[in-house]
Amino acid sequence: AKATMLVKLQSLLKQEVDPQASPAELKKLFHKAALKYHPDRVPEAERAAKAAEIQTFKELSEAYNTYKEFTEA
Repeated sequence: AKATMLVKLQSLLKQEVDPQASPAELKKLFHKAALKYHPDRVPEAERAAKAAEIQTFKELSEAYNTYKEFTEA
């Protein structure tokens, strides 16, 4: 399951992530992507047009949080 979440993170981050990447490296990549897609960074008037980016943020957050659960367990 951890490998599945890593693959999902890779696709959402839109870049190749080393399977041996440390949790700190993944956290850094996640935060960079989260800033890019965060709904608060999209002006209210543009949110409807950028719904796909907001959805990407939600999926990215879910995948990262699930990955964290596996690494902390």
